[in-house]
Amino acid sequence: MASPTRPYLVVVRAGDRSLHREWLRGRRNFDLVVDYYGSTPGLWREDADVYLERKGPKFAPVGEWLQDNAALVREYEAVWLPDDDLYATGDTVSDMLELTTALGLGAAQPALTGDSYFSHGITLQVAGLAMRWTSFVEVMGPVFSRAGLQACLPSFGRSVSGWGLDTIWPTMLAAAGLEVGILDATPVRHTRPVGGGTLYGTLTKSPEEEAVELAAEYGVSWPLQHRVLGALDPSGRLLDALELANALLGGSSPRVLQSAAEQYVYLAPTVNTLLEAAGVRV
Repeated sequence: MASPTRPYLVVVRAGDRSLHREWLRGRRNFDLVVDYYGSTPGLWREDADVYLERKGPKFAPVGEWLQDNAALVREYEAVWLPDDDLYATGDTVSDMLELTTALGLGAAQPALTGDSYFSHGITLQVAGLAMRWTSFVEVMGPVFSRAGLQACLPSFGRSVSGWGLDTIWPTMLAAAGLEVGILDATPVRHTRPVGGGTLYGTLTKSPEEEAVELAAEYGVSWPLQHRVLGALDPSGRLLDALELANALLGGSSPRVLQSAAEQYVYLAPTVNTLLEAAGVRV
């Protein structure tokens, strides 16, 4: 592909059960790179604008391709790097990419539907919101603007599993003056258990070890404390601190509200901070 045919780019490391064909149903504003790591040559060739076949993990090979094709990649408004087990239609993916650009975010991710497999409660969709500015986006499905990708691309080869990259990205983006957000208006469903992919079988150290080492190298606390910093409602109105606290308490998934762990690392500290900002004693 010598030049873009659409304004956005999606690059997926695809296995034999990849769901990327679902992303091609409906409206489509993105070119698709399929980087296949399975054992059936040509399996997904017909789906792709660019087709690759390589073994290995996710981010290092993707980072190499993005760097090798830097001139081409710079022509896209944003790049989505999803895991291959995210279920969404082309309409959702296209809306998500356009919303990322419209908000001027350095990095974003689609929220996860309430029935998704998940690792971090902050990534689950909050009902009644269009988006949230946050301190975190997950390696499962980040969207990077041009500037955001430039800031974070050097990190892609630093973690074989990918764990820990999303711990340091907010720091790297903040240094470039860029914000991070989760898009509740364009949720996707994560269909498989976290850490269950075949790529994990190639690791020489645990994902947790990689994450802790990377966080220490960049001077970031581990585990990362997840916070919601602001939000828009579906009309595009910015919520004040008290409205946002109420929205999080009223719209968060029961899986977050009923989890002691999520209360400790995410929801309770976030809501308390918002209430204090609104002048409410907690």
